[in-house]
Amino acid sequence: VVEELKSELEIAKETSSASEAALDELKRELAAAVETLSRRETAMEELKVELATAKETQTILASLEEHHSSLVESGKALEAEKHQLAESLAKAKESRKEVEEKLQTAMITVDESMKAYE
Repeated sequence: VVEELKSELEIAKETSSASEAALDELKRELAAAVETLSRRETAMEELKVELATAKETQTILASLEEHHSSLVESGKALEAEKHQLAESLAKAKESRKEVEEKLQTAMITVDESMKAYE
């Protein structure tokens, strides 16, 4: 009976030793899993920051596009105004030419009148 108990005790010690080794392995695996989870959480936080930055960039780009559209419209209006001013300038030059011709004619008439009066 004593020998049988000794044998069972030896088996129990071996089983206990194997269980402790398995438990140590599980602890290492758990520590590795916790470390992996921690790295993933850090990566998620970094991704959240990048997403927020991307959203801000998107908002800025939308604002710039709106500003660009406004500038394009202003440019078109300025171009139309430039065209109108060019037309007005051409008309003014033509009117000036006509006035100069009439003035020249009037001066000739005055000269002729002065000569005829003398």
